[in-house]
Amino acid sequence: MKRILAVLMSTAMVLSLAACSQETAKTPEEIYDEALVKSMSLDALDGDMEIAMDMDMGGMTLGMKMSADMQIKKISDTESEMAMVMNTSILGQEVVIEEYFKDGYLYMNDGAGTKVKAPFEYSEIAGQATMNTATSRDFMDKLEMTEDENGNYVFNYTIAQDKMNEYLSDALEGMDELVGDTGSYTIGEMTGTCVIDKDYNVLSDKVHMVMNMTAEGQEVAMSVDVSIVYNAVGDAVTVSFPDDLDSYTEVDHDLLAGALAAA
Repeated sequence: MKRILAVLMSTAMVLSLAACSQETAKTPEEIYDEALVKSMSLDALDGDMEIAMDMDMGGMTLGMKMSADMQIKKISDTESEMAMVMNTSILGQEVVIEEYFKDGYLYMNDGAGTKVKAPFEYSEIAGQATMNTATSRDFMDKLEMTEDENGNYVFNYTIAQDKMNEYLSDALEGMDELVGDTGSYTIGEMTGTCVIDKDYNVLSDKVHMVMNMTAEGQEVAMSVDVSIVYNAVGDAVTVSFPDDLDSYTEVDHDLLAGALAAA
């Protein structure tokens, strides 16, 4: 079960970070592409993500909800800051994990009283703290644009199954230890709605996905809904840290890296 949940969370994070964009009297494609360029140049963002999964495993149904509040800011070419609070609710239990990156140290609070830190290179955790809020239009079969009552651009899109499955396979490369040698995951359907303002800033993104996976000899069918709200980007972002980071116990780098992999 732990392996399945790990793959599901990784998949949802990968796909949710691969799904959005923005722009005037241009075509929807031109507006979207201009937004994508701006998205890729972001040096800071503050966003909240919610993920709801409904799974069917051999007749047993299971629901899971996750949320992540993230603040990321690039300080220089070699220095960044990050604050991320993740909440997972499943089978009536709630787990809250906090991660922070500051001054070359990664801090972790497992929510059960253990607070540790270790020296880390930011590149080691950059994968879970990517600042690209938009995905390439190359994945899309269909892209339609309207405007809402506030004048924001609303993009409704459909993702090409073959292209997204190829992307997912590449993005989750190295996950064989979780799904096993005979494991597989296939996206059957993926659609989304992305709202962008007139300055080409992504305001929100909602993605719906239907996926089938085989892991640990079990077949899992699931429906996944991801909602992301971007609260601020650029200079408006401030990364907030708890006051007690100095009290975190320093541990070996490999020990904390192992804890992150198992979380």
